[in-house]
Amino acid sequence: MSSTLNINIIQISAALTGILQSENLHEIPAPSYYKEKTNSDFFKKADVFILAVEGSYKYLDNLNLEESKELLTDTKGVIDEFYQLEESLNEVGSIENEISKIKFKHIYKTLYKFENILHKNVFKNVEIIKTPSDVLDGISKTNRRTLSKLIK
Repeated sequence: MSSTLNINIIQISAALTGILQSENLHEIPAPSYYKEKTNSDFFKKADVFILAVEGSYKYLDNLNLEESKELLTDTKGVIDEFYQLEESLNEVGSIENEISKIKFKHIYKTLYKFENILHKNVFKNVEIIKTPSDVLDGISKTNRRTLSKLIK
């Protein structure tokens, strides 16, 4: 990356998703204290992840088009990964409490805002092609004919 900021959303999310994926919660029934410890670790890392992503908002405007496109692709992958992770944790009952659900909701909100800023960066310089007037006139005539048939 040529800019002074090196944002790697996959690397930032790896610490958070890694803690939950490394715990073999799918294979063995975990005792309640083990789930509480895992949830506690998840809460801490989720807060750090959210703060890291929110802290990078103001630097996203400094990225060039290629960097924004690459980061946008990575962000979409991270969002999908979080959805899969949440779904698998729901299946085994590891995120039963309301706090975990709120954390995931806040993670999604943060990631979607991050993605929104990147979308604006990527598509703000896209050339807008104006629709030719003859096409607009044709659509208008078609609409008038259809409307007149409906009114009769």
